[in-house]
Amino acid sequence: MRVRYAGKDGISSGVIRDLSLGGMFILSRKAFSLGQGIQVAISHANLGSVVWMAGDVVRVTPEGIGLRFRSTNQIQKQRC
Repeated sequence: MRVRYAGKDGISSGVIRDLSLGGMFILSRKAFSLGQGIQVAISHANLGSVVWMAGDVVRVTPEGIGLRFRSTNQIQKQRC
């Protein structure tokens, strides 16, 4: 499944290789750093709309990145 993501370098796209409730692995050739925050937009025909999720990079490999989703509480704390 294709995914769009926004980070410090703007908006890019990649392919989701693994998706769970806690996070995802995105196949991407872009450079990322551990702890970097990004926003991902997930769209699928069955969803009917785009879902934006916030997360932090927890794994960096030559193939892509592991992203852990932030909880709603983490997002609310950052906005305060």
